[in-house]
Amino acid sequence: MYKKSRFNLELKHNSRSFIYNAYTGALGEIESEQFDYYSSDLYERLTDIEQWLEMGFLVPRSLNEIKLMKLSFEHNRFRPDLFLTIAPTLLCNCSCNYCFQDKSPHTMTPDIYEAIEEMICQQLMHTQNQLPISWYGGEPFLCLDEIAEFSQKLAAQIGRRRLQYNFVTNGTLIDEALLKRIQCYASIRSFQISLDGPLAYHDEIRVYKNGSGTYQDIIKNLPRLAKYGQIVIRINVDNHNLDTIEELLEDLSQKLPSQMKAIIYFANIQRCNTNVKSAPERYIGPMKFWESRLKLNRLAQRYGIKVENLPTCSMGCTYSAQHAFVIDPQGNCYKCWDFIGNPDYIIGNVRDYGNIYMNPEYLRELSFNPYESQDCPQCNLLPLCKSGCLATMNGDLPDMQERLSCREIQNIFRKCIKAKIKYTEFLIQEEPNENIS
Repeated sequence: MYKKSRFNLELKHNSRSFIYNAYTGALGEIESEQFDYYSSDLYERLTDIEQWLEMGFLVPRSLNEIKLMKLSFEHNRFRPDLFLTIAPTLLCNCSCNYCFQDKSPHTMTPDIYEAIEEMICQQLMHTQNQLPISWYGGEPFLCLDEIAEFSQKLAAQIGRRRLQYNFVTNGTLIDEALLKRIQCYASIRSFQISLDGPLAYHDEIRVYKNGSGTYQDIIKNLPRLAKYGQIVIRINVDNHNLDTIEELLEDLSQKLPSQMKAIIYFANIQRCNTNVKSAPERYIGPMKFWESRLKLNRLAQRYGIKVENLPTCSMGCTYSAQHAFVIDPQGNCYKCWDFIGNPDYIIGNVRDYGNIYMNPEYLRELSFNPYESQDCPQCNLLPLCKSGCLATMNGDLPDMQERLSCREIQNIFRKCIKAKIKYTEFLIQEEPNENIS
């Protein structure tokens, strides 16, 4: 009747047994007797069989999990939901040396906002689903007044409860009056702000146009922004700042109010776009980054900052969803945030958005399914391995870092799962100078 999922990974730690499923993301500690029944295929002796099925550790014997995974990806590809990322300007009040954006002087004009509104209204005519919009740039806070006006007009057409906003901002600009106005028409879910290390290092990299640092202004603004939405702090990691991140974590633990409950994650600076001007020696290779990320996660937890150790299975992004678009200030549409400003990847314009769906470039990008690969269908970590950047897998972004072998990738994921067991949900005491293996 049942069988073990092909995506199970069984681990032992301190004589305790764990199962992780790479497709569902479930991680569970299994009692010794139950684990013996599971290992011996004596599933009828397992207690609470429904939970084993819910977590994906067991599946119906007739289930083809590879087909299920492919179909899940296709289901997400053809969802009727509209997902928009809008860059109202590519201008910015900062001058970070690794920013990939070409600082085009174009800022979105009223006719483009109107075309986006018309596109949204037509697309949502036959659904009552919510509309997530990510405001991107450049620096979107340079256009808060226009965003507020757009939100007011759009909410009058489709209703406030359907608008959900996320902002990707440098955190140096804030206008609470405009944020309050926007909140009248849309639910602001989050603000993502990037930091490049503690004050001294950050202020060498993330600077204003006049060369002065931004760190103190960002830290001061975070609690103010938190009144309107969840704070997500992206900490950029490179070869130059790696040894300074603990200083940053300590500073954040002291200066950010505990009730703010910011979400923090570590990101690798990657040269995924030829516009990036920073030195190549800054970039951390993928193996070193994942090894460093495990150590940084432990450091964050010591300072009371919650982070997520587990990699997750992804069933798509803007690149793979039929009604997901990135829109630049001139109304040009793309299928990836990193494509903005590159004319080779324009798939149409919002002023004539109906033709996008017949554009050859759109169809080429949309039709890519990483789970169609025949390279490694037997690997139990396949759902994680194929959850990376789809544009890179499909050859649309330069893969400027060394490729990892299957063994290296498997080793990384195993270490992440063990780190989850040891330092997060299961609250096992960390031993001094312990190496994860």
